[in-house]
Amino acid sequence: MQLNENTILPYPCLNLNFGDDTETHIDFDIEVSNMVMTTFNVWTKVNNADIQRLIETGFAKYCLELDCQRAMIRTAYLSEDGKFKVTLPNKRYNGKVIGTLSVVAVKDIRQYKNSAFDEFYMSFDINIGPGETLAFLGTIDLMMQEKSQQVKNVADDFIEVVHDETLKYSRFDLGGDKILLKLPMEMYEQYSTTNLSQNRDYEAYLHASFLLNVLTSALQNIGQYKSTRWAGTLIDRINQEDELREIAVGASGDEPFDEDGNLSSPDVALDLAQAILGNPYERMFASLNNLNSFGYDD
Repeated sequence: MQLNENTILPYPCLNLNFGDDTETHIDFDIEVSNMVMTTFNVWTKVNNADIQRLIETGFAKYCLELDCQRAMIRTAYLSEDGKFKVTLPNKRYNGKVIGTLSVVAVKDIRQYKNSAFDEFYMSFDINIGPGETLAFLGTIDLMMQEKSQQVKNVADDFIEVVHDETLKYSRFDLGGDKILLKLPMEMYEQYSTTNLSQNRDYEAYLHASFLLNVLTSALQNIGQYKSTRWAGTLIDRINQEDELREIAVGASGDEPFDEDGNLSSPDVALDLAQAILGNPYERMFASLNNLNSFGYDD
């Protein structure tokens, strides 16, 4: 159950319907945030001696409940000291994640009493069951973007299509924080006016033609550009995602990258690029079949 200051429980809960409604101290910091995962740390402490004793004797624990409505995911973590270190895979979360911090019972608490009770509760026999909230400590929130498995976001993150009036043929530039795919002016105008990058029907064609070539070349030369943001992002993904690491390592069992930051097996660059872009050739043919089924082949 996600709690907030407007929640009313049928039993006494610190900072909701009994006790001083004082601001709870929460330390919250994001340790890692990349295309693969987000890791954050949270620390909090309840300021009530009776509830602290229940924690110390094993009847209660701190709880962090995460709720991502857009992805329809809810998870909970327990801690004995109020410290949480949580890693979230970006491929599962998208949008705003709300974290509710509380203290919950983990065992039956018979005849629950608290020195901060209002006189109203003194005449009641209060029994608390596992999972019921003893204290509400506050909330945190963070924004998650589902980047790891959505190829459109992958392209948006480190490949940018721009125009160059001096060019006759397209080319790409790997030297900046983003990979630049440079198009001659006339070609860029066609790209822009057809809104190719935003059209889901044609997205697979963009990935299978332009972006696959660019990404393959970038991976083949990644060591030369390892200090750029796009290269660092790709290196992190290949090291940490099982599917990509398996492709990069292959049968050799070596590390994915050599001491210069290049792929240990350069010949896997094309396979890696296809995996990162979600098998663009397969999606292109599937998209073609879909268009044909609607009579677009005439």
